Amino acid sequence: VSQSRYWNTGGSGKFNGSTSYLTAGTNADWKFLSDGTSDWTIDFMMHPFSTSGFGLVGTNVYSQAGSYGMFVSTNIDAAGSSAPNTVMFSLLRGVDGERFDVISTANTILNNWNHIAVTFNSTSKTGNIFINGANSASFNASAWSFASNNPGNPLNIGRTPPDFDGSPTGYRDWE
Repeated sequence: VSQSRYWNTGGSGKFNGSTSYLTAGTNADWKFLSDGTSDWTIDFMMHPFSTSGFGLVGTNVYSQAGSYGMFVSTNIDAAGSSAPNTVMFSLLRGVDGERFDVISTANTILNNWNHIAVTFNSTSKTGNIFINGANSASFNASAWSFASNNPGNPLNIGRTPPDFDGSPTGYRDWE
């Protein structure tokens, strides 16, 4: 188990929902998050200011067709419709444009700090979304055909137009 060397500074960012986000590493650094070969956990704190933006953490942006990667978003469902205060985990396979999405059953709390964690087990191809310590969704991606390509982007925090409107902090990942 190794912890990420990226963005765990002890402070928080403040994102405006349109032009501010963070990028870490290279595309290849984050391949393990979407190729299905490694067990991993990502977790971070978020303090949403509104339900308008939805990019939290990912190696792809929600609307980037033809690309590979994963993302964790809020306030949106798999069809691109508004789903205030939910959390969605997605895998993208650019060769055929396919997506695998799972949406939380619990909600985040607006104008409050929320802890988000997503886990993945590479043997069973299963995982969970946790919101504030409670298991909010379980998923089974065993039927998903994982791609070995590098993600479409390096890790982005707060980016997926419309970008996240709030403060994130303490991003960590373990592989």
